[in-house]
Amino acid sequence: MIKISKGLLSFLSGLGFMGLGFYIVFFTFIEMDYELLGNYILLFSILTSILAFAVVYFLAIAFSFTRRETRFHVDTTMGGLIGGFLTMVAIILMILSFRAESLGLMEGLCTLDMIHPVITFFLTAACTILLLWPEEQHEEYGSNRL
Repeated sequence: MIKISKGLLSFLSGLGFMGLGFYIVFFTFIEMDYELLGNYILLFSILTSILAFAVVYFLAIAFSFTRRETRFHVDTTMGGLIGGFLTMVAIILMILSFRAESLGLMEGLCTLDMIHPVITFFLTAACTILLLWPEEQHEEYGSNRL
C-alpha cells in the first residue's frame, strides 16, 4: 500500500480547489458570454460545489471517517441525515440544470453547458475527501513477532 503524507494530500486538495475555481469562472461565466444575472448554470454550479463540501463533511462524520472536534456536536446519525438531505438538494439542482431550457430559465443550452453542476459537485467532493483524509497510523509490532 502506498503511504501518502497529509501535506501531499492537502496540496492535491488545494490544486483541485483552484482548478474548480478556474472551471467555474471559465466554463460557466466566460463561456456563457460573461452573463452574471440570469445565469442559472453558474448559480447551480456554485451551489452544488458548496453542497458537495458539506455533504462529504457530514458523511465523513456519519461513517466515523474524521475525528475532528468541531464547535457543533453532530453524531453519526445526525451526520448521515444531514448528508442525505444535502445530497438530495444537490441532485435537485443538477436536475434543474438539465431542465433549465425547458423550464424557461435559460436559452440556447447544449448538453455540455448543462452538465457543469454535476462536474463541480464531484470535483468538490473529491477535493474535500483529499482534505479530510486522515493520516495513516503506523502499526506497532510487539516483541513476539512470528
